[in-house]
Amino acid sequence: MRFLAWLRVHWIWLRTALAVCSIGLIVTPTLIARIDGVFYSPQMAPWAVSYVRVGEAIGGAIAVWSILTGLIVALTGYAITEAQSAVYTLSLPIDRRTSLLHRAGSGLLWLFVPALGVFVGAHVALLGVVLPDHIEAYPFALTLRAFLLMSYTFAITFALRYAAGRRAPQVFLLALFLFGAIGFFSATPTDAGAAVQRALAWLVEPAGPLGIVTSRWTLIDV
Repeated sequence: MRFLAWLRVHWIWLRTALAVCSIGLIVTPTLIARIDGVFYSPQMAPWAVSYVRVGEAIGGAIAVWSILTGLIVALTGYAITEAQSAVYTLSLPIDRRTSLLHRAGSGLLWLFVPALGVFVGAHVALLGVVLPDHIEAYPFALTLRAFLLMSYTFAITFALRYAAGRRAPQVFLLALFLFGAIGFFSATPTDAGAAVQRALAWLVEPAGPLGIVTSRWTLIDV
């Protein structure tokens, strides 16, 4: 019952942000397809590669929206709590750990709303489109990947914000400095620099921790 109460409160806090993100995710695929014109005027580009190019543009836009959605959902709830000086959270008959677990769980559940927006937007963009031979659309795969990226971004932002508290901006700047230092060090022609390059390559390869972000995003492929 307490979790259901958190779910309801979180919905009140997040509904505007979820609506904006969901609308953006629904509209973006069709908007990109309309601007390019390949889907709806095949004579403009009869080659299959043109469809794949549009699919990659849609996939890239969905990836950006997914990152923004995860950030917004994670930060909106904290901003409201901070503005209220945590009065609502402190009034609950549960400890801080349980409160954070409830908040994280409810945030992840509400991410299904913009994920549904990805699914609807992809299908709307594909309405009436006849794809060439050997070309397929993957709306479900794009939706699943978008949800995973939203959850990934939400989890990282949530952990940073609640672990660092009011020092989160300083911790974020320190993390950026460390990433910059690692990038600079990896460029040095030394054995240590080569080892750092291999570690970074492992991070961004498709099976690595950041592979979901850096690997290829597309709605349409062979």
